[in-house]
Amino acid sequence: MTQQEKNIIFTLAYYNSLEYAPTTFELWKLYFDSRKIGSKLDYNKVLDLIEDLEAKKVIFQKNGFWFFESREILATRRIKAEKISAAKVKKAKRWTKILKQLPFVRGVFVTGTLAMKNSTAESDWDVWVILAKKRIWLGRLFLVGGLYFLGKKRHGRKVKNLFCLNHFFAEDGLRLVEQNEFTANELVFSFPLLGAEFHEKMLLENVDWLKKIKPNFSIKSGGLKKKEEKVYLQRTIETILEISGIAFGLNWLAKKLMIKKIKNNPKTYWEKADVRFSDQALIFLPVPQRGIILSKAEKYLTEVEKKCIIEA
Repeated sequence: MTQQEKNIIFTLAYYNSLEYAPTTFELWKLYFDSRKIGSKLDYNKVLDLIEDLEAKKVIFQKNGFWFFESREILATRRIKAEKISAAKVKKAKRWTKILKQLPFVRGVFVTGTLAMKNSTAESDWDVWVILAKKRIWLGRLFLVGGLYFLGKKRHGRKVKNLFCLNHFFAEDGLRLVEQNEFTANELVFSFPLLGAEFHEKMLLENVDWLKKIKPNFSIKSGGLKKKEEKVYLQRTIETILEISGIAFGLNWLAKKLMIKKIKNNPKTYWEKADVRFSDQALIFLPVPQRGIILSKAEKYLTEVEKKCIIEA
């Protein structure tokens, strides 16, 4: 089996592990270079490879969606998931119009299954949030408080159509520490509900390592630049808080209280938990999915390789 075949199989395995059946075009665009050296693959070569793998009954397709044996349901529910996701994005956009008035909120990016248009009816709204530099703690306080007041923050068993806040980044903290398949996928699928210029900046600041993992990915220059509406209420509140010195004091206090709460939370110390906090980024992942998804994908690849050896 060639390295390119392994990469195609790994790419499909990764997305099937995410309960997602990609199209031929997506297999090319989302192509993983498992060696992480940025080796591109021509679209016509992808067509040849998947045609050969289909003939060998290694991979299968239905209605143009690809999957491994016994995973046909992923293709069957793809259209339904896209319709559900589109409706959820519309709802999230409406609420974001309110969130953008909150002090120090600069961007809201859709990620996860919603960004992949692979949501279920009961899914939440995964988002990454960008906050003003030097005000990440105070910005998070306003945002979380606002969402609680509006009844739109996920908590406990309340999940459906609620914002899930696991990642907060300051304007000067857009370079990601985690540079792996899972984070690369989150970035590639992400799109802004607010702060298009910061979304483009985040992509540009991470494009070097991103293209080593996903060499066929490209940033759509110009398409991400969008003039945001004026947020007079937000700017007015921020100006008052900054000139009076209240913003500095509240940010210091919020930081102190939040770090204490994080350190006292048992979930912070769960095995494999990824909980990080600084003035540039706040990450809260008690049960990270990246290792789980990668293990599933590697298991698929191993099983296919064994099958190919036996048949050879």
